[in-house]
Amino acid sequence: MKIVNTIFKSIVTVAVVFAAYFTSTSSYAAENPYAGRTVVIKSDWDYPPFEYLNDKGIPEGFDVDLLKAFVKRLDVKYKLELGYWADIYRDAESGKLDLIMGIVKTPQRAGRFIFSDAYAKVPFGIVVNTDLEGVVKSKKC
Repeated sequence: MKIVNTIFKSIVTVAVVFAAYFTSTSSYAAENPYAGRTVVIKSDWDYPPFEYLNDKGIPEGFDVDLLKAFVKRLDVKYKLELGYWADIYRDAESGKLDLIMGIVKTPQRAGRFIFSDAYAKVPFGIVVNTDLEGVVKSKKC
C-alpha cells in the first residue's frame, strides 16, 4: 500500500507541475498561452526507467508516459527530445527549451530554474565486491 500511495503522490505532484506550467489563467481552454506554439521538452536519453530511447530510438519511460498524458489532456503541442545531459543543461541555461524532465534540484540550479516538488525518490548506493580487501562490511548487509 505504501508503494501505491507513493506512486499516487508522484502522479499528483507531476499533474500539478504540468498544470501550473501549461496554464496561466483559470480559463485555459479559452486563452491557451501556448496556442500555435510547440513546447520544447528535453531529457536524458539514458535514464531508465524514467526516460530512455528504446531499441527503435523512440523515447519511453515513466516520465515520457506522464508527459504524453498531460499534453494530451491539456491539448498542448510539444516536441520531446532525448539527448546528452550536458547538451540539455546547456540548452536550458540558454533558453532553448521550455521544460526538462528528470532534473535534480541543487542549490546552484535552484538559482537558475523553477522546480516542482520531487515526484520520485531514487536511493543511490555503492556496490563493492565482497573480496575487496580493506572494505568494512555493514551489519545491514
